[in-house]
Amino acid sequence: MTYYLVGGPHIDNGGGTIDGTIIRLGWDQQRILVERHANFRGDGDGFMVIDVQLQTVRGPLSAQEVGTQADLSKIKLVPPKEAWEILGR
Repeated sequence: MTYYLVGGPHIDNGGGTIDGTIIRLGWDQQRILVERHANFRGDGDGFMVIDVQLQTVRGPLSAQEVGTQADLSKIKLVPPKEAWEILGR
């Protein structure tokens, strides 16, 4: 099964908010951290950070970059199906 994130101010060009498919994701009060497989091979795979308050998306970041940012490294990442179940969907 393939999962995408949709919604927000981002224009959906087929890959949702992160321009790719979700491998794993996690969240806290301010951010959603998504490990993605980019739709377009010219784009990098990696981690995308969605700031839900500012409604911004940044990335892709490498695993090393995520690991060096204390606020991001604390976010537990789970497969999308498990995240859906955690959210009670």
